[in-house]
Amino acid sequence: MQYTISKTRQVDLSHSEQLTTSFFEAVMPMKQLAFYFFPSLGDLYSYHMEIRNNDPSQQSMIPYSSAIAAIQDVKKLAKAANLSREVTLYASLSHYFSSFGGPLSFTHPTISIPYSELISPWTEESNTLWKRSEPEVRFLIARELARIKTPTFLIHSAIKVSLLALLYFHPIFQLSYFARNALHMTTLIVAHCFLERRLQRQMDIQAIEILSQDLKDAQLATKTAITALNRMKEQNLCRLKFNKLCHLYITEKGDNILDLTHDPLSQRIIKIASHKLLQS
Repeated sequence: MQYTISKTRQVDLSHSEQLTTSFFEAVMPMKQLAFYFFPSLGDLYSYHMEIRNNDPSQQSMIPYSSAIAAIQDVKKLAKAANLSREVTLYASLSHYFSSFGGPLSFTHPTISIPYSELISPWTEESNTLWKRSEPEVRFLIARELARIKTPTFLIHSAIKVSLLALLYFHPIFQLSYFARNALHMTTLIVAHCFLERRLQRQMDIQAIEILSQDLKDAQLATKTAITALNRMKEQNLCRLKFNKLCHLYITEKGDNILDLTHDPLSQRIIKIASHKLLQS
């Protein structure tokens, strides 16, 4: 079945979703800390659905084979990552993979997978631009496991809370109500973007290392990561053809300049390739 794509001037849903999520993560550090210590609260707040391997009621929404395969993939990758914590899997309506929690969480850390990856598993016939292959999905799961494994997220949250406290209580920052709030928000957004970019760079490399342990093949893991990022870049280039608004923030290389929490896709691919050369 072929679909006709009509031209539009609306912001792409996946891009607007990513931008708004990053904004609220930046300006609400206390909420993010709460979700770190109690990960399931973050998923409940985000309307994610826990994936269970023994719940017949879910089979009408998610194929049983897909649920089992996803749970097993997370377990295998968590073992390859030497993660001591059990990870609970959720499904979300988001376009992106996400996670809550870490080594110091009071309850099990969680990973959420886009619902679209579960209801229509990849096959040779579905190898299109908009459908990720199974290895690519596993790379993106590994990225979230890398986030869970490291305490960096907790450290970054503590830095943002400390900045907020300093700006609020220090007498030098006793400005008018609107000026103070504008300063608080600007500082938190800049700090979040800087710290999150550092974390995302680590996640790319650590995900390859996790996938390498699981596949026992570092070259295949690196190739999978590059393929996954290239797909995102090609998707952005495809959006340029039918969305005039995308011309304002997507470059000719397929980089999204509104994505302030990640390095440009073209740079991420180059860094992963150079990491491969350093290993060889």
